[in-house]
Amino acid sequence: MTLQDLLAEMTLDDLVVSIFYRSKLPNIPSGKAFLHKFFFNLTNHPNLPKEISDVLSDVSFGAGEIYPFSRRLESSLIRLQIAGLISAMNPDYRQYNIDNNQKEKIKDIFEQFDENEKKNIGYIAEEFKAEVATISWKISECQVQV
Repeated sequence: MTLQDLLAEMTLDDLVVSIFYRSKLPNIPSGKAFLHKFFFNLTNHPNLPKEISDVLSDVSFGAGEIYPFSRRLESSLIRLQIAGLISAMNPDYRQYNIDNNQKEKIKDIFEQFDENEKKNIGYIAEEFKAEVATISWKISECQVQV
Protein backbone atom coordinates (compact mmCIF):
# COMPACT_ATOMS: atom_id res chain seq x y z
CA MET A 1 0.00 0.00 0.00
CA THR A 2 1.37 3.41 -0.95
CA LEU A 3 1.18 6.66 1.00
CA GLN A 4 -1.35 7.94 -1.52
CA ASP A 5 -3.51 4.85 -0.89
CA LEU A 6 -3.39 5.49 2.86
CA LEU A 7 -4.28 9.14 2.42
CA ALA A 8 -7.20 8.21 0.16
CA GLU A 9 -8.77 5.89 2.74
CA MET A 10 -11.67 7.24 4.75
CA THR A 11 -10.80 7.99 8.39
CA LEU A 12 -13.02 8.36 11.42
CA ASP A 13 -12.51 12.14 11.25
CA ASP A 14 -13.60 12.12 7.58
CA LEU A 15 -16.69 10.07 8.39
CA VAL A 16 -17.79 12.15 11.38
CA VAL A 17 -17.37 15.52 9.67
CA SER A 18 -18.99 14.22 6.46
CA ILE A 19 -22.05 13.04 8.40
CA PHE A 20 -22.31 16.50 9.99
CA TYR A 21 -21.84 18.15 6.58
CA ARG A 22 -24.39 15.98 4.74
CA SER A 23 -26.98 16.38 7.50
CA LYS A 24 -27.14 20.07 6.50
CA LEU A 25 -28.11 20.99 10.05
CA PRO A 26 -27.43 24.60 11.03
CA ASN A 27 -26.43 23.47 14.54
CA ILE A 28 -25.16 20.08 15.62
CA PRO A 29 -25.69 19.00 19.23
CA SER A 30 -22.32 18.57 20.92
CA GLY A 31 -23.61 16.58 23.88
CA LYS A 32 -21.35 13.60 24.51
CA ALA A 33 -24.22 11.30 25.44
CA PHE A 34 -26.07 12.01 22.20
CA LEU A 35 -23.08 11.81 19.85
CA HIS A 36 -21.49 8.76 21.45
CA LYS A 37 -24.83 6.93 21.56
CA PHE A 38 -25.45 7.70 17.89
CA PHE A 39 -22.04 6.38 16.81
CA PHE A 40 -22.32 3.39 19.17
CA ASN A 41 -25.61 2.47 17.50
CA LEU A 42 -24.03 3.04 14.10
CA THR A 43 -21.15 0.66 14.86
CA ASN A 44 -23.70 -2.00 15.82
CA HIS A 45 -25.98 -1.52 12.82
CA PRO A 46 -26.53 -4.92 11.16
CA ASN A 47 -26.51 -3.61 7.58
CA LEU A 48 -23.60 -1.21 7.79
CA PRO A 49 -21.80 -0.88 4.43
CA LYS A 50 -18.29 -2.37 4.42
CA GLU A 51 -16.44 0.92 3.85
CA ILE A 52 -18.19 2.46 6.87
CA SER A 53 -17.79 -0.70 8.93
CA ASP A 54 -14.05 -0.72 8.18
CA VAL A 55 -13.69 2.85 9.45
CA LEU A 56 -15.62 2.07 12.63
CA SER A 57 -13.96 -1.29 13.30
CA ASP A 58 -11.31 0.27 15.58
CA VAL A 59 -13.79 2.40 17.50
CA SER A 60 -14.63 0.79 20.82
CA PHE A 61 -17.07 2.00 23.43
CA GLY A 62 -16.75 1.56 27.18
CA ALA A 63 -19.68 -0.09 28.86
CA GLY A 64 -18.99 1.21 32.36
CA GLU A 65 -20.27 4.70 31.66
CA ILE A 66 -23.75 6.21 31.88
CA TYR A 67 -23.73 6.14 28.09
CA PRO A 68 -21.45 4.34 25.61
CA PHE A 69 -18.20 6.37 25.47
CA SER A 70 -15.40 6.11 22.91
CA ARG A 71 -12.02 7.78 23.40
CA ARG A 72 -11.40 7.53 19.64
CA LEU A 73 -14.63 9.35 18.83
CA GLU A 74 -13.91 12.01 21.44
CA SER A 75 -10.41 12.48 20.02
CA SER A 76 -11.87 12.77 16.53
CA LEU A 77 -14.24 15.55 17.64
CA ILE A 78 -11.34 17.41 19.25
CA ARG A 79 -9.19 17.04 16.11
CA LEU A 80 -12.03 18.38 13.96
CA GLN A 81 -12.22 21.46 16.19
CA ILE A 82 -8.45 21.97 16.19
CA ALA A 83 -8.41 21.62 12.39
CA GLY A 84 -11.06 24.32 12.17
CA LEU A 85 -13.64 22.08 10.48
CA ILE A 86 -16.22 22.43 13.26
CA SER A 87 -16.63 25.05 15.98
CA ALA A 88 -18.12 24.80 19.45
CA MET A 89 -19.56 28.20 20.22
CA ASN A 90 -19.45 30.07 23.53
CA PRO A 91 -20.81 30.49 26.07
CA ASP A 92 -22.16 27.00 26.66
CA TYR A 93 -20.56 24.83 23.92
CA ARG A 94 -23.86 22.96 23.50
CA GLN A 95 -23.57 22.73 19.76
CA TYR A 96 -21.13 22.56 16.93
CA ASN A 97 -21.43 24.99 14.06
CA ILE A 98 -20.07 24.76 10.55
CA ASP A 99 -19.71 28.12 8.80
CA ASN A 100 -19.49 28.59 5.02
CA ASN A 101 -15.69 28.54 4.98
CA GLN A 102 -15.68 25.30 6.98
CA LYS A 103 -18.32 23.83 4.65
CA GLU A 104 -16.04 24.43 1.67
CA LYS A 105 -13.16 22.62 3.39
CA ILE A 106 -15.40 19.70 4.35
CA LYS A 107 -16.83 19.57 0.82
CA ASP A 108 -13.26 19.02 -0.46
CA ILE A 109 -12.93 16.05 1.89
CA PHE A 110 -16.37 14.67 0.97
CA GLU A 111 -15.76 14.99 -2.78
CA GLN A 112 -12.81 12.58 -2.52
CA PHE A 113 -15.14 9.68 -1.75
CA ASP A 114 -16.56 7.46 -4.46
CA GLU A 115 -20.26 7.67 -5.33
CA ASN A 116 -21.19 4.66 -3.21
CA GLU A 117 -19.45 6.09 -0.13
CA LYS A 118 -21.17 9.45 -0.69
CA LYS A 119 -24.53 7.74 -0.98
CA ASN A 120 -23.97 5.72 2.21
CA ILE A 121 -22.82 8.77 4.15
CA GLY A 122 -25.94 10.54 2.89
CA TYR A 123 -28.15 7.77 4.33
CA ILE A 124 -26.32 7.94 7.66
CA ALA A 125 -26.60 11.74 7.68
CA GLU A 126 -30.38 11.45 7.25
CA GLU A 127 -30.50 9.09 10.24
CA PHE A 128 -28.37 11.55 12.20
CA LYS A 129 -30.69 14.41 11.26
CA ALA A 130 -33.72 12.38 12.38
CA GLU A 131 -32.03 11.65 15.73
CA VAL A 132 -31.25 15.35 16.21
CA ALA A 133 -34.91 16.18 15.48
CA THR A 134 -35.95 13.67 18.15
CA ILE A 135 -33.75 15.18 20.84
CA SER A 136 -34.70 18.72 19.79
CA TRP A 137 -38.36 17.79 20.21
CA LYS A 138 -37.69 16.30 23.66
CA ILE A 139 -35.79 19.42 24.75
CA SER A 140 -38.52 21.77 23.53
CA GLU A 141 -41.13 19.72 25.39
CA CYS A 142 -39.16 20.19 28.63
CA GLN A 143 -38.88 23.96 28.35
CA VAL A 144 -41.16 25.89 30.67
CA GLN A 145 -43.34 28.52 29.06
CA VAL A 146 -43.39 31.80 31.00
